[in-house]
Amino acid sequence: MLRRLQIFVIVLVVVISLFGFVNPVVLADDSFSQGMLAYLSQDYSGAITYFDQIISSKGEYLYDAYHYKTLAYIKLYDLKGTQDTLAAMQKEGFDSGYLHWRVGQLYLNKDSKFDSPMLDMALIELEKAYDLGITSAVFHQDMAVAYQGMGQFEKAVTEYKLALMQDPKYIEGYVNLALVYKEMGKYEEAYASLQTALENNATNVSVYQNLGDLKYVMGEMKEAAEFYKKTLELNSDLVAVSLKLGLTYYNMENYDLAKFQFLKTIEAKPYLFQAYYYLGEIETHNDNYEEAIKYYELAIEYNANYADAYIALGDVYLEQGNNYRAMSQYTLAIEKNKNYPKAHFHLAKAFIKQNMTSAAIDSLRTALHMNPNYTEAQQLLDQLLNN
Repeated sequence: MLRRLQIFVIVLVVVISLFGFVNPVVLADDSFSQGMLAYLSQDYSGAITYFDQIISSKGEYLYDAYHYKTLAYIKLYDLKGTQDTLAAMQKEGFDSGYLHWRVGQLYLNKDSKFDSPMLDMALIELEKAYDLGITSAVFHQDMAVAYQGMGQFEKAVTEYKLALMQDPKYIEGYVNLALVYKEMGKYEEAYASLQTALENNATNVSVYQNLGDLKYVMGEMKEAAEFYKKTLELNSDLVAVSLKLGLTYYNMENYDLAKFQFLKTIEAKPYLFQAYYYLGEIETHNDNYEEAIKYYELAIEYNANYADAYIALGDVYLEQGNNYRAMSQYTLAIEKNKNYPKAHFHLAKAFIKQNMTSAAIDSLRTALHMNPNYTEAQQLLDQLLNN
């Protein structure tokens, strides 16, 4: 208790000095105070230098020097420095659940400073933190994220529930718990979690959006549309939700509303190639082939690697009797995505139109090699082989 009071006084003096109320010269002979002054000024490299002086001399504040040196390396996103300092601290007989938690957060890549999270390392540190007594709601949330990323969904559910027990109004916790349930295929549990979130906050945009996504996955398009509309009422700038609303109408075969929504979406963000693709699909459904071609070409203009747009464009040409142009588009789709069985299947149909049965069989076999469960390709292959 006395030591905590001493640290508090030092930090208080350092904070006051930062605002000019104490002459910094007063702190000049105290390495720990100078280190804290540098740390609180966000000069983390300078802070490490001062803390190293205490560590090398086994000074009075040895534990605290290791503690803040570790935190300084974490602030610098220096994984090696963090690991080495914590290991050296443990050799001295010290340990800290809080530091293991912070190191776990570093491995989780919460600030997106690395290419990807290191979930296995995060779990090791977080489990050490738990063993040393860290049990806050935010800590359990971090544990849940790590377990979720590792595919350990049951453990993730447990951790989210522990977080929510401590903080029942933690809306993000309900949303994340629902996402885990959705990954597990437990849609009713996911829906219940999101409904509980709404009871705590009836105007949370993320909750309505996730309810829309959940209902979409469940195939309940009418309900999904209502949730997406509510989301856009709360935040009309969410273009991705506007696109999803259009897709929902499309799946409901309400093509007029879908077209209106897609046009509204590209008015806000002209580069959304998926909207152009589905506008092309709607025009194809309405036998407006020239309009469909225009939209498919716009989809390709905004995403030159979008294989489905090439395939759809080829289908229109095939319908118009322009077999060679169709084959050209299917070939382009294969060039953009060599491992896409759908492109090989559609190319096979074009070969059949040209009475190129052997080429069609080869294309179908290629599609089935990529996806042995491709029913349409198998049925068409069987027809060709039995004729």
